[in-house]
Amino acid sequence: MPEQISYRHELLRKAIHLCSLWMVVSLTTIPRTWNVILFGALLLILVAVEYGNHRKWRLFTATYGRFFGRLLRAQETGETFQLSGAPHVLAAALMCALLFEYRIAAIALSTMLIGDTGAALVGRKWGKHKINAGRKSVEGAATFWVCSFCVLLCFVWLYALPI
Repeated sequence: MPEQISYRHELLRKAIHLCSLWMVVSLTTIPRTWNVILFGALLLILVAVEYGNHRKWRLFTATYGRFFGRLLRAQETGETFQLSGAPHVLAAALMCALLFEYRIAAIALSTMLIGDTGAALVGRKWGKHKINAGRKSVEGAATFWVCSFCVLLCFVWLYALPI
């Protein structure tokens, strides 16, 4: 089981997670082609930066490592190279931009970002009933569903979608 970071660090990680909602705004305001280029370029840059930080290249450890190194989980800083969650979020945004109409892409990405944030914070703090080999909790899963439902209601209202 991966080593857990402190709840305070989890709050900081999830605040950064919520900052990724800029991608939802981008999906709804910028043409698809530009989003694909933007998310693809950022994904490549971030993977290169994380690899450079892992290899302890001075330029990358002086920036990425200094700002985000304390927030990385133990498995993200180990001997073998492992990406943090950020490239996965960018890859999800890229796939949403490529595969879905902008409203569906925005809903999917918002659901993932907000639902995961709520689930992680509630599950870590109040999760008593463990599932998935003790890695997740019923309370966290329920929070994900409630957050997701609220996101869907917001988009139904925003776009006057049929229920």
